[in-house]
Amino acid sequence: MLNRDEILERLAANRERIRGFGVRSLAVFGSAARGEATEDSDLDFLVEFDRKTFDNYMGLKELLEELFACRVDLVIRSALKPRLRAPVLAEAVHAPGLQGPARGYRRGCGSGPGVHGRNHPRAVGRRP
Repeated sequence: MLNRDEILERLAANRERIRGFGVRSLAVFGSAARGEATEDSDLDFLVEFDRKTFDNYMGLKELLEELFACRVDLVIRSALKPRLRAPVLAEAVHAPGLQGPARGYRRGCGSGPGVHGRNHPRAVGRRP
């Protein structure tokens, strides 16, 4: 089993492939993040997507399993149960270059289609 730094290096080396699945951020957590992984351990990853789709989720999971030749548990951050959120976030270690919005991703400014959607009353340019 690779150690935490080797896992992070491999993720960084493949960041463009990973970003291709709409990944905003990716972190390792669990036994690998704590330095307690064994040869039989799986790898636990915490992900945030810019574009959360089934295809992006499964494509990323398959890529990670290919890169690390082991079973991968891929957890979407927004799906974390409240009682697990604090411990998981406390031990999560983000991969370099995979810590924020993907290149080309635009955050909304608080009003407009990027935040509220075209049909929302506060959307810019909305027609009555």
